[in-house]
Amino acid sequence: MIKALLTISLYFLSNIAIANNTANTNVSSGAYDPVIFLWLVVFIFLSRSLSIVKKVGLPLVVGEILSGVILGDLNYFGISTFDNVETSDIIHFLAELGGVILMFEIGLESKISDLRKNFRIGFIVAIAGTTFTSISGFLISKYIIPEPTLARNLLFGIITAATATGISAKSFKEMKILRSKEVKIVLVASIIDELISIFCFGIISSLLLNSVISMNKLSISILQVLLFFIFAVVFGQWITPFLTKWSIKIHAGINMKIGVLLIVCFLFSWVAHKTGLATVIGAFVAGLMLDQVYFSSFTKSAFFQKIRGIAEDIEKPQTKDKLLNLIEYQESKNLEELLKPLSHLFVPVFFIYIGFMLHMPVFLQTQTLYLTGILLGVSFAGRIISGYLVKKKPLNRMVIGLGMTPIGEAGLIFAMFGKNLNIIDENTLAAIVATLVISSIITPILIKLAINVNGINV
Repeated sequence: MIKALLTISLYFLSNIAIANNTANTNVSSGAYDPVIFLWLVVFIFLSRSLSIVKKVGLPLVVGEILSGVILGDLNYFGISTFDNVETSDIIHFLAELGGVILMFEIGLESKISDLRKNFRIGFIVAIAGTTFTSISGFLISKYIIPEPTLARNLLFGIITAATATGISAKSFKEMKILRSKEVKIVLVASIIDELISIFCFGIISSLLLNSVISMNKLSISILQVLLFFIFAVVFGQWITPFLTKWSIKIHAGINMKIGVLLIVCFLFSWVAHKTGLATVIGAFVAGLMLDQVYFSSFTKSAFFQKIRGIAEDIEKPQTKDKLLNLIEYQESKNLEELLKPLSHLFVPVFFIYIGFMLHMPVFLQTQTLYLTGILLGVSFAGRIISGYLVKKKPLNRMVIGLGMTPIGEAGLIFAMFGKNLNIIDENTLAAIVATLVISSIITPILIKLAINVNGINV
């Protein structure tokens, strides 16, 4: 019955979309298509409805990515409503915004002191995983993909070495293990991996575009990355306290508090992009640099003020202390709670959009399936091996390796660069996208299984 209702609903929505497109044929080319609102309706509906996957032990992110795959292929059943989702600049922006907000949240819930403690281990994991996967990618391009060239082999090595933290991080967040030692190591390693990937891509892209390695361009790239982290430290330690104090003088309410949070998040994302890093890395560092203390002078929640007043009137000391401690803990989570409405809206768009990237007709071709299988094997093997290089016990090394597994959006950007230069063909690009999508689905499941078998150090 439910399946029938969903089918009827989708058919009805597709007819509305077609009528809507027909009615707007005279709209200027610069205007957006209002069907985007319909897409968002479906995305939000799916993100809420798919919570059912949690009941069978799967992370919500798996359901969201799968729903994107399904919606992207509905045109084969006569429903063309979602045909232009993947090429929509607006949806692409909203998806990237979802990734930025997700990583900002994770940065807020992390402590920079914890990441410093795990830098050495994270460095080992990043270097080992990047080395293994990049060499494997080079060999795959040379011996498996037809018509190999040195340029493509080098580029393919960097593509396979790139990783994505967003997918694993969402799973870690859902499982409430962001404070675990394993996850702290993954977060450190992912930042280092991002820096290595950007640096290597800078060398290879310079070689491809100029036929020689431009030391000037490489020096500028390295300088830009260094400037970002200098900016992050300076802004986090000196400018943020000033910004919050200045904001409080204007207005000390919740609206101003949210405004300051978003200003810092988006500013760091933009600066990261301008210095050659991913916007999500900028957002993560922004959250990491912010301290709850900076926001302590803002107006407290009226709800918690009332509860605190009730707690003060409780005569039993033990009960009173428990309630006050609970209030203090919840107030310490205030920054994360303020972002939840935005997170619930935009983060699902990020994962559903990933699903749209997988085109089944191209994926089901023999050559694409074969290459996808090899890429998945290399991606998982390389990262899992790097996790097992961690000698510190009793860490769950499988979780560390799996947390670094998926080929990330950086790898996709590198692949598109190669496609534009006619170095990478359509089948190879499809295999890269399929690896990203499939690993994004498999990784959360494997992480959960690894935790169930060997536990985790929370």
